[in-house]
Amino acid sequence: MLYKILLALHTLFEIAVGIILLAVPTLILTDLGQFTEPQKLVELTYSILRSFGVAAISVGMLSAYVIMRPLNSSVYYISSGTLTIFHIGMTIVQFINNMNGLVGLPIVVVHGVFAILFLGIFIWQLGGKTQPEASKTT
Repeated sequence: MLYKILLALHTLFEIAVGIILLAVPTLILTDLGQFTEPQKLVELTYSILRSFGVAAISVGMLSAYVIMRPLNSSVYYISSGTLTIFHIGMTIVQFINNMNGLVGLPIVVVHGVFAILFLGIFIWQLGGKTQPEASKTT
């Protein structure tokens, strides 16, 4: 029970931070004036990219965990939905970044392809092509 409470608090925290970072990043970085020097801006950029690195490793670890589960596991259904949301969001954000000249088009395409593939798997599982363990009867 304590673990579920921890997970619930973690979920609320991460979703709130994610929404803030997407919608109003100045709530986290309150004093952007300190980054007027080019070196400070480079340091800020590296800091943000390191955070993205941690997020990418976490998503990769989710995939690695799912690979080790049985094919009919409900983890596939949950993870395909999660990865669909992640890659749709990344596609949108990176498309905007691409339009502003900040990232290359291949980054947008890679996230878009993953979004489509994971969405296809999610929909396929939603249609009952694979049965999660919890719904099996013996």
